[in-house]
Amino acid sequence: MNKLNNAYGAWDNINNPKDCVNLAQELLVTASESFELRIIRIRCGLASRSFSVVSSEVKKIFKLHPSNTEVLALYGEYLYQLGVVDQAKDTLGRCLQTDPDNKYCMATWKRIKKAERMIIKAQIKEDEKKYGDAIRMYEKYLVFVKDAHVYNEHDIMLKVCKLHVTARTVSEGLKACDRLIEIGESEVTKSTIADAHFEKVELYILEDDLDGARDELNKAEGILEGANQRVQELRQKLHRLERMASRKDYYKILGVSRSATKRDIKNAFRKLTRKHHPDRVQDPEKKKKAEKKFQEINEAYELLKDDEKRRRFDNGEDPNDPHGGQQGGFHNAHFQGGGFPFNFHFGGGGQGGFPF
Repeated sequence: MNKLNNAYGAWDNINNPKDCVNLAQELLVTASESFELRIIRIRCGLASRSFSVVSSEVKKIFKLHPSNTEVLALYGEYLYQLGVVDQAKDTLGRCLQTDPDNKYCMATWKRIKKAERMIIKAQIKEDEKKYGDAIRMYEKYLVFVKDAHVYNEHDIMLKVCKLHVTARTVSEGLKACDRLIEIGESEVTKSTIADAHFEKVELYILEDDLDGARDELNKAEGILEGANQRVQELRQKLHRLERMASRKDYYKILGVSRSATKRDIKNAFRKLTRKHHPDRVQDPEKKKKAEKKFQEINEAYELLKDDEKRRRFDNGEDPNDPHGGQQGGFHNAHFQGGGFPFNFHFGGGGQGGFPF
C-alpha cells in the first residue's frame, strides 16, 4: 500500500513523470490486474511522452474497459498526442455521449478545438502574407500546447523558423531555429533538425554571412550523413553568390541589407533619389555623374521591389544581367536637357498537460 501511495505521489509530482512510469511498472509485477496502477502508468507515460509505454498499456486497458469514461479520456489524449486527431475527437465524443458532463473529456475536447482554431487563424495570416502576425500566432499556439506535447509541435516550430526566412527577420529566425535544434535527436527527427539548419543557411545568407551559411550547411549534411537535393541546391546557391561578389549589388546601391523589408527599401530609395536627383545639379560634368547614380538607384529599386526578381537575385542570379555581360534594366535610358524621363511615385510616403 505504501508503494501504491508512492505511485500516486509520483503522479502528483508531475515534474518527474518517468519515475512514476517506472514505479508503476514495478508495482504491476505483483499487482498485474490493478486498474488504478495501469491508469497511473498511462497518465505518467503521456506526461513523459513515453509512447512505447503508453501504446501497449492504453490499448490493453481500452480493450478491457471500452466504455469507461476515464479510459476513453486517456485514449483520446493518447491519440491526440500521436497525431490521430480525427480518431481522438471520435473517442472523446463517445466519452461525452456517455457522460456529457465529464470534465476530463470535455477539457481535452476543448483543448483540441482551441488548438485547431489557433492554427487556422495563423494559416489565414500566412496566406495573407502577414508573416509577422502568422509567426506570433504560431508561437502563441506553441505556448498553449507546450505541456500537452501535441504531435505537431516540432512541425510548427520548423514552420516558424521558415517563416522568419520569408519575413527576413534574421535575429529572431536564428533563435527560433536554434530552439528546435537544441531539443535534439532524442525527440526530433534527423530530417527536421537538418531542415532547421537549412533555414539557418538562408538566414545567414540574408546577413551576407556566407561562412556562417556554409557552416550550417555542413552541419545539415553531417546529420543526414550525406548530400541530398537540398544540400546540393544550397551549395550551388552559395557558389553563385560567391561569384556575384564582384558584380553589381543592388542592396549596397540602396544602402540596405538583404534582410531589409519592403518599407526599408522604399524609404532608402526615396532618400537617395532626393539626394541624387539630376535636376538638382547644374554643372554638366556633375550632372552626368548624378544621372548615372540616379539610374543605378532606380534600377536597384525596380528589382528589389519586385518579389520574383528579388528572389532570383537572392538565389545568385541577376535578372538585369542574365548573361553576365549585358547590362539590363535601364541601359537604354537617356537624359535630355534638364528634364528626367522616368516617372517616380513618392506617395504618402494548460491548459497544458493532462487534465487529471
